[in-house]
Amino acid sequence: MQPDTSLAAAFEAWQWRLGKAAPASFAAAWQRVVAELLAGPQQPRRESELHGLFRETSLQSPATTAAASLGQLAEALAPFPRGTKQAPVIAALARWWLRTWGDDVDPDWRHDLEQCRRELRRIRGLGPETADRLLLFAAGQSVFPVERAALRIAVRHGWLDVPVDDAAAQALFRSAAGDDVTGLQQLSRWLHELGATHCGRIPECAGCPLEPYLPVGGPHEPPDST
Repeated sequence: MQPDTSLAAAFEAWQWRLGKAAPASFAAAWQRVVAELLAGPQQPRRESELHGLFRETSLQSPATTAAASLGQLAEALAPFPRGTKQAPVIAALARWWLRTWGDDVDPDWRHDLEQCRRELRRIRGLGPETADRLLLFAAGQSVFPVERAALRIAVRHGWLDVPVDDAAAQALFRSAAGDDVTGLQQLSRWLHELGATHCGRIPECAGCPLEPYLPVGGPHEPPDST
């Protein structure tokens, strides 16, 4: 019998070792959205700064954020990497939030997922991956943020063909995680980490947990590297 080299098999074999993605440190969805946008996987290291941001600056709510000037927001965000450049993005996000839920910092997120994806992607500075990452990690929606690292890994293992379309990518990653939000969060953080340590523009497969799941002959490399 041929071994199962699917992404689902790889994730199942490794999931128990990964532990859960770091639990959200913020009770309110608005805070989780801003924290994910500013710090992503580095949130545990910047937790005190993020709490201070919501306690001491205009980012405490969508309304106060939308009312602040870009200069005020940039000053508040300056301690974070690329924080000042995120000021107009967060201002636009706050205005979208107010139109959608008013100033409720923790709304019952029951809007149509695809509609939310489309609306978030229309915000200048929020690409498809970032929009989906906010929906997954901040809103607990069953969607996978398809970043460059995840694409490289999937293409090199033969799990996706190029050109990759969003529907095929979502089907692959959501199926591998059983369409479970916690599993999707784990899978997203894991592939992000593997992309940084083993699967950059030049693959370094030796010692990678996914090395046993490579196709015969080694990783596939598309003509224009993903």
